[in-house]
Amino acid sequence: SRLDDKERIIQMLKESKSGLESSFVSRGNGYATRRLAANRHVPGLISEMTGGVEYYTHVCSMLDLAQNDFSKLQGKLQEIRDYIARARQADATINLTADKKTLASVNDDVSDFVLGIGLKEGGVAASPSIAESLSTRLKTGQKVSDEGVVIPTQVNYVGFGGRMYKEGERVAGS
Repeated sequence: SRLDDKERIIQMLKESKSGLESSFVSRGNGYATRRLAANRHVPGLISEMTGGVEYYTHVCSMLDLAQNDFSKLQGKLQEIRDYIARARQADATINLTADKKTLASVNDDVSDFVLGIGLKEGGVAASPSIAESLSTRLKTGQKVSDEGVVIPTQVNYVGFGGRMYKEGERVAGS
């Protein structure tokens, strides 16, 4: 959780980038499928954003930012940490089940724990759900129509996607 260790963060980003690059070679068909699904539905978009080509480009840009303007990356990471802390304040529930004597004996420890992780009354301001935001992106965003990703491999992975049926079209089961 230390956001000031520049060398460690750069090392982690380099490892992520390298791992993704090596998996492109061995699992290119999966990346092509994931990329196609990102234009069709929210789960596909989430998969692409968290483990596909889009994620790879994001890792590369974070690595570049870490190497050239670490304080800016550090600020972005701190914003994410702060958001998670605020969300945790709004959504956290601690459920302890015990007899009265045991609950009384751990009360101070629980209070210290709650304060230590930043829980308090209040919470995150209402905002659109992630699913709503991603659905909007699918409807209004620029869809990828033709693209190529060049990787050094002896195998070519080609993907093609499109609708097989019109929305609402009835399909015979035979």
